[in-house]
Amino acid sequence: GSCKAVVKAQHVEQLVRVWQGTVRDVWSQELGPAAGDLPEELEVALLADREVANLSGGELQRLAIAVACTQAADLYMFDEPSSFLDVKQRLHAVRAIRRLLTADETHALLAVDHDLATLDYLCDHLCFLYGAPGGYGAVSAPYSVGQGVNLFLDGFIPSENFRFRDEPLLFNGSPEAEAEPGGAGGGTWQYPA
Repeated sequence: GSCKAVVKAQHVEQLVRVWQGTVRDVWSQELGPAAGDLPEELEVALLADREVANLSGGELQRLAIAVACTQAADLYMFDEPSSFLDVKQRLHAVRAIRRLLTADETHALLAVDHDLATLDYLCDHLCFLYGAPGGYGAVSAPYSVGQGVNLFLDGFIPSENFRFRDEPLLFNGSPEAEAEPGGAGGGTWQYPA
């Protein structure tokens, strides 16, 4: 059979080459019949008379998510849906994307993101993608979100026997450290390179 895929690309800033005119023009050409309240929810309706070429990265991101979410498809792919968005906007975007799955159990969704909080809310399972540019690429077995986040923090994928960070990320806040001068969140955390 056939499978229709809809892709929300990573580099939303390149959409100004594809979409011409105002946001309203894009709506009339791109938004599917399932739009409903989505333009308002994603705060895209406020942009109706703005030229697409003058939108910020976050505004383009919200418009791209709205367009992708209103298309009829078997597979939805969202590449970096959280980029350019503040926390509130990320929450609205994730809710809109998650509704694609609850609307019809025949849909599948694939999301790539570097924001663990977004992935925690958006995904049912996580896979790790790793490799070397121009060399090889691999995808790990799927993990529950909780397992996947813990493996990311540990820096090691046991099923692949692959270490992607020399040191685990540890958050060892202790009552003694909090009581020290500069404590209560005043400490410095080092992220291992």
